[in-house]
Amino acid sequence: MNFKMKRILDGELTAEKVYDKILEDRSDDPQAFRLKQFKLNHQNAASFWKKQAQISGSIKTDTPDVWNKAVEAFMGASNTILGEKNALKVVRKGEELALTTYEKMLSSDALSAFQKEEIRNTFIPRQKRHIESISAMIKMAS
Repeated sequence: MNFKMKRILDGELTAEKVYDKILEDRSDDPQAFRLKQFKLNHQNAASFWKKQAQISGSIKTDTPDVWNKAVEAFMGASNTILGEKNALKVVRKGEELALTTYEKMLSSDALSAFQKEEIRNTFIPRQKRHIESISAMIKMAS
């Protein structure tokens, strides 16, 4: 598995956990449905990258790297101690990081045309929608 593919897979796996954490106390929140959809989007992306790793004969990973573990730990603190607005800011930062990673992946020679097409047509637009939506949630939390 090339470095960028591993990094995005780790990020997608971490995003699932982060959305689980942020949803823990929000079952009655009107934004919960949207956040659950974002979590599902990240699950689907992780499944895609796991499958791509299997097809290429790469070793898949289910263990997020150190950066992702730090984000998870901070997210737990943000959600319970720092409040909803700051927790959403952390989530948005993660979505922005994923967007940047996907954009950089488009120039990788290690990815297939199919993978780049999925990035261009599915993952980048999805990340942009997540960022826009979370930004709106942050404004509402003000």
